[in-house]
Amino acid sequence: AGPTGATGPTGATGPAGTSGAAQGDYTTVTASFVQPSPGGPTPVEVGSTAWMVVGQYLYIQGGGFYTVINITSPTNVNLASLGYPGDTTPGLVVSGPGVSSGGVQGPVGLAGPQGTPGIGLIGPIGPAGATGAAGPAGTVGATGAVGPTGPAGSTGATGPTGATGPAGVSGPGQGDYTTVTTSFTQPSVDTTVPVVVGSTAWMVPGQYLYIQGGGFYTVSSIADSTNVVLTSLGYPGDVIPETTVIAGSGVSSGGVQGPAGLLGPTGPQGIMGVIGLTGLPGATGATGSTGPAGPAGPAGITGPVGQLGPSGATGATGPAGPAGVAGPTGAVGPAGATGAEGVSGPAGPAGATGPAGPSSNAYAAFATEATGTTLADIPTGIVATLQIPAGSYLLWGKFSFSSSIAQSVNCQIVITGAGGYVIDTNDVVTPAFQTVFESMSLQGSVTLASSGVIGLTCFAGATPSDAVPNTGSLMALQVGTLNP
Repeated sequence: AGPTGATGPTGATGPAGTSGAAQGDYTTVTASFVQPSPGGPTPVEVGSTAWMVVGQYLYIQGGGFYTVINITSPTNVNLASLGYPGDTTPGLVVSGPGVSSGGVQGPVGLAGPQGTPGIGLIGPIGPAGATGAAGPAGTVGATGAVGPTGPAGSTGATGPTGATGPAGVSGPGQGDYTTVTTSFTQPSVDTTVPVVVGSTAWMVPGQYLYIQGGGFYTVSSIADSTNVVLTSLGYPGDVIPETTVIAGSGVSSGGVQGPAGLLGPTGPQGIMGVIGLTGLPGATGATGSTGPAGPAGPAGITGPVGQLGPSGATGATGPAGPAGVAGPTGAVGPAGATGAEGVSGPAGPAGATGPAGPSSNAYAAFATEATGTTLADIPTGIVATLQIPAGSYLLWGKFSFSSSIAQSVNCQIVITGAGGYVIDTNDVVTPAFQTVFESMSLQGSVTLASSGVIGLTCFAGATPSDAVPNTGSLMALQVGTLNP
């Protein structure tokens, strides 16, 4: 046969693809990354961050669940691993590619019952097959002669039409994202609240939403292009009712709460509360006088006299002999019956009143702040104060607050009129990305030479701080003497 003909001309370029769909809650990982430890941040490069918001829950194929810490560019985002069951092991490489919205992990569920162990039968061992005989080596064939060159072939047929061109650039469209344009108050669980947003074009009734700084909701109804009525779901991590969700907070699609996990271990025993004050003892009543003794019973019967010995023979008058041995004493008669109890005598006069016991005074102060007030709104840090007179005291203080960012809160019992002398101090550190309710207790003792003011002061280490005081209390119990 002749040589292959020349390649035909390239076919015409195919028509442009249709415009892609609008950006939804989905993108892909464009560069592999190493899975961090739970809570640890890691930078991730993706196709687009346009639909993401800070605090949003994400799911990455082959990696697991994460939250958005911050967004640094249209294609770069910093994520924190949540360490949910089924997440990949820290240190392994995650390549994705899919990235979509995730949901909050469901509450811990009860462990399922133990299944019945299966018993499988062991099959018999098969016989060993026989070894086949080696075949004989074949002979090498002779080299054939080179054939003559054939005539030139005809021109080849025109090449096939070229492949269809790539799909066109995605056209503009409304993604699953908008913002809150007017602040609103967080409602109770399973109740509705009207919310004004930038656009409701991508929302439908029954859709799950996530609002930054608020939590998870479902769409109850859509009034117009910027007004929507939402129902609070009360998922773990949602802010408490009556909290203000500020304008500018991001709104994106949310997920259904996950199934209940396994039952977690029992938490540590809580701190014992302050022991209540012991009441003063009551006064002792006067002792009544002793009544007169009853009359004596009659004497018992006298026993019989023993027999006399026989008289001796009359001897010659001699010296007087020794006195004879006295006969045995007769048995004592039985005791007489007990006489009747005498009549009780009249009551004696009341005894004198005893001396007064040591005095004891107790003082207490309580403080509550207006809804929405944070520690940053109290420049002096004074939560409660107590004016007490001179004397020795045992002191107790308690402070509770809520927080949703990582910060350290420090409280002290101080003498405000003595240069801020600190009697006791305590610290609590709160975690990031979840709303928690914390409380701390303080106690101490002090002796004041003159009247003064005792204060409970609390400061937050973060700037700005979202630590919202719930209650603050201060109590002082006056005592006689403090032992060193």
